[in-house]
Amino acid sequence: MKRGIGIFLVCTGLLACKEHKELSSPASPADQVNVFMGTGRDHGQLSPAATVPFGWVKVGPQTLDANHSGYNYESTDFFGITHNRVEGVGCRGAGGSILIRPMGYSTGMQKNTESAGPGFYSVTLEQGLQIEVTTSVSTAYHRYTGNVDSLILLVDLAHSFAEFIDAEYNINDQSVTGWVMAKNVCNKGAFRQYFELFAKDGTFQRIDSSRLQLSLTSPANQFEIAVKLGNTQAKPPVWDFDDIKAQARQAWDTVLGRIEVAGPDSLRSLFYSNLYRTLLAPHRLDDGQFHGWSVWDNFRTSMPLWSLAYPDEFQGVLDALTELYKTGKEDWAQDDEPSPTVRTEHSQVVLLDGYRKGYNVDFKSILDSLMQEGRELSFTSPDKILESGYDLWALSEIAGILNLEPLADSLMAKAMEYRTIWQEKFMIMNENSDIMHGDGLYEGTLWQYRWFVPFDYQGIASMVGGPDSLSAQLAYFFDHSLYNHGNQPDIQAPFLFNILGKPWLTQQWVHNILAEPMNQYYGTHDKWETPYHGFIYNNHPEAYIPEMDDDAGTMSGWYVLASMGLYPACVGKPVYLISAPLFDSIKINLEKPFLVTTDRTGVKNQYIQKITLDGKVLDRCFIYHDEIVKGGTLHYVLGDQPNTSFGQGVSYLDVEAGKGI
Repeated sequence: MKRGIGIFLVCTGLLACKEHKELSSPASPADQVNVFMGTGRDHGQLSPAATVPFGWVKVGPQTLDANHSGYNYESTDFFGITHNRVEGVGCRGAGGSILIRPMGYSTGMQKNTESAGPGFYSVTLEQGLQIEVTTSVSTAYHRYTGNVDSLILLVDLAHSFAEFIDAEYNINDQSVTGWVMAKNVCNKGAFRQYFELFAKDGTFQRIDSSRLQLSLTSPANQFEIAVKLGNTQAKPPVWDFDDIKAQARQAWDTVLGRIEVAGPDSLRSLFYSNLYRTLLAPHRLDDGQFHGWSVWDNFRTSMPLWSLAYPDEFQGVLDALTELYKTGKEDWAQDDEPSPTVRTEHSQVVLLDGYRKGYNVDFKSILDSLMQEGRELSFTSPDKILESGYDLWALSEIAGILNLEPLADSLMAKAMEYRTIWQEKFMIMNENSDIMHGDGLYEGTLWQYRWFVPFDYQGIASMVGGPDSLSAQLAYFFDHSLYNHGNQPDIQAPFLFNILGKPWLTQQWVHNILAEPMNQYYGTHDKWETPYHGFIYNNHPEAYIPEMDDDAGTMSGWYVLASMGLYPACVGKPVYLISAPLFDSIKINLEKPFLVTTDRTGVKNQYIQKITLDGKVLDRCFIYHDEIVKGGTLHYVLGDQPNTSFGQGVSYLDVEAGKGI
């Protein structure tokens, strides 16, 4: 067993680090982002690296005591700057390429000088050298300032979070061109990262096949270099660090401002810090195409969030996934990736979700590849049977879209075979149902996996005697702290009370996860003897419960959607389940803005008393995607007592049974 986890330390007005004092409204979204959130030890596995929205350059610090994004907030030892990474995705991560560090300086950092925000990072070493980085879409900029007129930098191309494979470089008149190759997450597949290194007033010297030395001079005691990622030769950069930094910040203000929330600054800061994390993966390459996949996790939350608030980028994701099927897609990263990536299971679900929401998806051109993927699905353990059933359901829906009814029927029948294992392993819960990795499960217990049948809640309800019986079991699951928010298998479970006719329990448990101290007993692999007790989401370096990785925006995406009062009912269906929003108002700035407003009549206000959509009573606890994107106003009346009659007008299960969803 892991050690017991004590009561968390309450976040004070420091908000964990640096510049994040309580901000007076109206602070811009970028002002509210705490990029140090989740960067301490194993509480998110995040990084304060500088990047731009959807950018593939992620230039930031490498500490000697590091998590798998290269950085640990608690470390005081600086090792260098690296230029790419994927965040919160397990094993030792991937990236950490092109390490650059000053020679002749100790590793000690002056932690009180460390500061960062969207698009920049800065720290001063103990001997007085200030290191700053910022970035454009494809180029990272470094600025070193100290009381010296010369500086030597070591460039180490062999540095990597996962296994290093090879590197090659050539010294030119004004730059260095080359590539590095390293393994991806869990050493599955590999990527080749091309780069070009520029120096302002500097010379390059070869050390060996993977290291070189850069000597810089400056009478003004300030030294600048730039690293462009990509496989095309770049023009020399424009040396204007402060302007690049300002442009990056403005880009973040614009993109984060797509969703405007009004409420206490502490909540706004937590919201925008999490929203920021959802926009880091996948990323755009230098040719504008999306890559850097972690679909296996972020299909659950951040991809649906993109489909709602970032339609242009989401269309780009759908186009890129379609191309991936055309060129040959594997579940994990392949051996010829252009940048760090993780895995792509459930991509067919994302494509179906996009199509159902009105996006362009050319299913016909990739049907053969989709079917081949379906034939290779794994059914070797109970959790894989449930997940593969979901994929087969999506393939059946896609076949139906293409008017291939016999194929659709065959795939649906195969998908529904999950019921056999559900009856065998998930029907009756006993003392063996709370064992992590029991029955060969990947990361979770039978209790936690049993709820992951988003395409057939009608089916599992009928197997246990109906919605009331299943909702009682779900209530037991939460009441006895069997829920694990630190990993993904059951993160949709709080919203299932909506589906089962008890929406006030969804409102209760979603509020608890968002805003109340809770007991959590589970890490990634073990159940702790002593639970962690505290808030699940915090705005400081130890942001999440222990061992809770963000998984490329998945868990931060959960917070963003849930705090807005929305959650995907089933990715692949254009429907969101409703809970009480945390904010006084929310505005999604689309072509036709969608506004959420609230009247609060109690103290905690987590219970919905009434909802109107454009002035008409909405007596259901779900809302359709097209009702949001066409614009309008969703108004909540909230209180501190459950209204058990709310949402009973239209049953989700009845509509689903009638194929109205």
